[in-house]
This record gives sequence, structure tokens and C-alpha cells, in this order.
Amino acid sequence: MLVVMLVTPLANAYAAAPAAASFDTSAASLFSTGGNDTPENQFYSLTTNNFSNLEVVSSKNIFGADHFANKGNVIDANLGNAATWGYLVGGTAWIEVRANSATGGNAFQPGTYAGFVLGDTNIGVGSQIRVTTYLGDTQQESQIVSGSLLVDLGGGKYKGGFWAAQPFNRVRLTATGILGVGTVSVYYAEVFKPKAGPEPACNVYTNLNQPTYGALIGLAHGHLGRWPGHRLQYR
Repeated sequence: MLVVMLVTPLANAYAAAPAAASFDTSAASLFSTGGNDTPENQFYSLTTNNFSNLEVVSSKNIFGADHFANKGNVIDANLGNAATWGYLVGGTAWIEVRANSATGGNAFQPGTYAGFVLGDTNIGVGSQIRVTTYLGDTQQESQIVSGSLLVDLGGGKYKGGFWAAQPFNRVRLTATGILGVGTVSVYYAEVFKPKAGPEPACNVYTNLNQPTYGALIGLAHGHLGRWPGHRLQYR
């Protein structure tokens, strides 16, 4: 079952809130630093073309090397390349993106989506993918996003994450108990900062488009994704 949902900080505050602001992300000199200047009502990658002062960290193996090879791919401007972890019969590895300028009141605030886009991980029985948020070194929230909770984006890519109830400035993906032999690919982390749009007019069709409205399409279990090219309308 598919559902359509408007994600806003205040569920019925259309009239009280202006339309979302417009940001020109093509300007090389314009970078977001954290929650205060992140564009609203769109999935926004935590990558170096969008944010300043990013850092990516990976767990390490017994030899001190990163579990995830090419970890810098997760925060570079190319959304088509990935950091990868090759596994052999079980184990655990994590990769974390840190927005080092998103401190204090500039942290990503409650109600912001935190998640990752990853590849087909061939998750087996007893295995899981988990997304965890941190504020500095302090863990905030953690949820399993694997299996049916992942949103299929097509092309072998999946979206997994959750709507945070606490502020954060770090997002971690952990792969645990992977069975067999294979690779976990992580493309990038992303956030979605919701904002109420203008009140729709009565008795006419209103296109519920991002970024004017926080319009999402997803599965009925509540882990929502976006389908580009689909037009939503309110009447």
C-alpha cells in the first residue's frame, strides 16, 4: 500500500508558515553548515558540494585499516560512487558522516530525517542495517532500517533512515551479522528538513511539490521515500 504524506513541523499550520525558502546550490561559494541553513522540504545529501566542514569515519579491522574502502566517496560530490565493505561470513562494520559545523543551535533539529542511500546488501536472516544519530560523541537515537523498511529507489539503490526526535550532527550506518560473502555499498548520507507550506486554496487542484511542501510518497509502514516525476495534488 502506498500513502501520500505531508511532512511539516506543525501538522495543521499551513496558514501560519510561509513557503519554503529557495537556495541556489549551484554557487560554489554557498555551503550549508548545519540545521539552520539546510534547504527545506527536500532530501539533501551530506556531501561536500552542499555542506562545509564534513568528515567521514569508518570502523577498522584488526590491522587498523578502515572496514569501508574509499570512505571519502560517501561525502564527495559524486552521488554515484560508494564506499564499500567486503565481508566474509558475518561481522560488523560502520561508517559515519560528521557535520562538524552543526554545533549548538545549528545542529539538525528534532523532526529532521536522517538516513543513507546504499546498494543491494543481500541482507540475510539475523542480519541488519542500522542508522544511528549522534550529537558530538553522544548517541541520540538508533533504528533498524533493513529488509522491508528500505525504500527501493531502483537501479540497485535503497533509502533507509528515520525522522529524528532529538538533535544531531552525526549519522552512522552499521551493518551487522552479514551472512555469506559479499559487499555493502554506501553512497551518501542525507537529511530532510520539513517545513509547512502555504495553505492550499479551496476547490482547486494544488500541486504538492517539493520544496514548497514536504510531500513524500512511501510505504504504509511509515518509512517514507520520494518518487521523482510523480505529481501530487490537493483539492
